[in-house]
Formats: sequence, C-alpha cells, structure tokens
Amino acid sequence: MAVFLVIFLATFLAAGFLATFLAVFLAAFLVAGFLPAFFTAVFALALALALALAFAFAAFFFAGRFLFFAIDFLLSHSLDV
Repeated sequence: MAVFLVIFLATFLAAGFLATFLAVFLAAFLVAGFLPAFFTAVFALALALALALAFAFAAFFFAGRFLFFAIDFLLSHSLDV
C-alpha cells in the first residue's frame, strides 16, 4: 500500500509540474516565440517546485509543532473523569 501511495503521489506531482510547464510554455510561445517561452516555463516550473517544497516543509514543521504542544498540553493537564 505504501509503494502504491508513493507511486501515486509521484505521478500526481509530476503531472502537475508538467501541466504547469506546458501551460506557461504555450502562453509564452504564442506571445514571444520558442526560446523566451522555454526559459519562462522553466522559471515557472522552478518556482512551482520551490513553492511546493516550501509548503511541504511548512506543513510538516507546523504539524510537528502542533503535535508536540498538544501532547505536552495533554500530559501536563490531568483530565478529571
């Protein structure tokens, strides 16, 4: 199951980055030609990758901090049942 999930997520991310590249490339190609369109699309792809990595890091970082403080809170406050 874990292998399937990794393959699915990798395919999903690759398709998203390819769609970003193609959309930006086609829009810039119609306006400016091949070479500027290629560099613009590569820049957009690099920006999308950087943002994806930044958001993934932020999600794991803040989820970890939230989990740490939630466990700390639960351990330091007794529950009256």
